[in-house]
Amino acid sequence: MFPLDELRRHLLSLRRPIVVAHSRADPDAIASAYALSRVLKAPVGLPDEPSREGKAIIKFFGIPYELCPSVKNKDVVVVDTSEEGMLPCINLSQAASVTVIDHHASRPTIKGKIFTFSATSTAEIIYKLFRDHLDSRTRKILSLGVFYDTRGFRNAGGSVLRLVGEMLGETSIAELLALINLEEDVSERIARFKALRRSEVYRWKDYLVVVAEARSFEGSVASSILSLGADAALAWTQERDRGFFSFRLRERLLRKGVDVHFLHKILEEEGGWCGGHEAAGVCSAPRIDLVVKRVAHSILRFLGAGEIRVY
Repeated sequence: MFPLDELRRHLLSLRRPIVVAHSRADPDAIASAYALSRVLKAPVGLPDEPSREGKAIIKFFGIPYELCPSVKNKDVVVVDTSEEGMLPCINLSQAASVTVIDHHASRPTIKGKIFTFSATSTAEIIYKLFRDHLDSRTRKILSLGVFYDTRGFRNAGGSVLRLVGEMLGETSIAELLALINLEEDVSERIARFKALRRSEVYRWKDYLVVVAEARSFEGSVASSILSLGADAALAWTQERDRGFFSFRLRERLLRKGVDVHFLHKILEEEGGWCGGHEAAGVCSAPRIDLVVKRVAHSILRFLGAGEIRVY
């Protein structure tokens, strides 16, 4: 039996399914959770509010979801992550069963049946699983998941593009993006400028790690800082007793071994976690304002830094 066939049989055998996506759910997580919920006739649960792009998809398509749902005695299907730290407020120990569907290169910390595939997105996996069960609306939503996780198809090969062609039918991706209106609003642009004023640059040789207090739009801030020339951008926000930072890493750091796994090891020592792709994702810890500075130093020390300059 092929892995997809095994997973399909397993999912259709679940009695009380609930589909759960990760913290700060992005379009891939939202699209995958929604499509699977349609097939399994199951609710969608999120541990916290989704990302800006995730919210846009939810709003336009009217996707229902529950925040911090109880999973007691339910068959939980986790999509787009295999790390338990990315499910704050979801108590998996109370579940009847746990199934994970993921495409990230990660070391699973969730206990249950783990299905990981070599794919550009989880949406791609869900589509291959149930393509004959999906209506045109759900297929379009899945195409958005692929679009975002391939960076606007820049990381997509021919086979993925053909798959997206099936999903879209006669609808162009430009038309779909226009419908959900992901144009930046002025508050996001202002947040990026303000974050630059609250930033520090850590330098060793020609390596630059930038730490910025974002307070909102962390992912957008981190991406902007990377585009300005940083090798690593860490944009953080402290929320009550816990904080988050979005990270973006350049390829030159990935080649040296600085990736999501490297960051996760540091955060684990602080009672936190990191998750996402090799070069982009989210980390969380109780005192993120202190942890993020340690991360900046750790990155440069790992690269061989002696004296680190801070600007």
